[in-house]
Order: sequence, then structure tokens, then C-alpha cells
Amino acid sequence: MMQLDRALLCILFAISPAAFAGSGPVRSSTTSVALNATMNESLTVVTATPSVTFELQPRTVVAGDQPVMITTSWNLNSSRTRVVLNAFFSDPASALTT
Repeated sequence: MMQLDRALLCILFAISPAAFAGSGPVRSSTTSVALNATMNESLTVVTATPSVTFELQPRTVVAGDQPVMITTSWNLNSSRTRVVLNAFFSDPASALTT
């Protein structure tokens, strides 16, 4: 039984971290890895204002009854130099409804 305890103790010592304390770091050879990733372009324009009322006057500029809050976010290629945003109404007559 005494020999079995010594053998078990030797095995435990051999696999413990302390057994590797003096051996130093283990190094492997280095290699190059090429990584390629593609991210699609996106452009988002969102308004949080459900509706705005205008008091239309002939030949004048008028302000709406509340500000229109617009939030934009984008992820565009660096080669893109210009973005044109055109707004529209689903019903053209609703653009002039008071």
C-alpha cells in the first residue's frame, strides 16, 4: 500500500503546474493569416414626428407647428463622396394638407 501511495504522489506531482515551473514558456512557430470581411453599405433615415401642421400663406415661408426630428445612421464605403436624399409623400396632396 505504501508503494501505491508513493506512485500516486509521483504521478500527481508530475501533472501539477509546479512540475512545469522551471521549464519556461513553450513556443511554436508563427504564421501569417489573411482575413477578409465585407460589410454592406446602409443608410437609414427615421423621423420621430408623426405629423406636422403648416399654416400656408401665399409667397411666404412658414414653419410647422412642431419641429421634425430626423435621425440618420449610415455605413458607407469610403469611396462614396455624395449622398442625395429625396423625401416623398405616399399621397402628394397630403403634403399640402392643413
